[in-house]
Amino acid sequence: MRPKKQAITIKPDDTAPEVLATAIVKLATAARQLLDSRLTDRAIQVLLRDATGESMATIERVLKGAATLNRYVKPSKEMK
Repeated sequence: MRPKKQAITIKPDDTAPEVLATAIVKLATAARQLLDSRLTDRAIQVLLRDATGESMATIERVLKGAATLNRYVKPSKEMK
């Protein structure tokens, strides 16, 4: 049985940019660690293809792009 859809309310938040920046840095770090792990790139792509159904080319582009996202974020005092 599917859960009922719920309305989402978005409230303005002054900390949202810092939270987003921190999340981007964490995502980039996790993607870099995954790519630098002992698993081969092909093994990672096959596992993600099996889990998502996406093409190998799409998975490769997303992983490599995610690993470089942190260069678009200016580090704040809390991130250092």
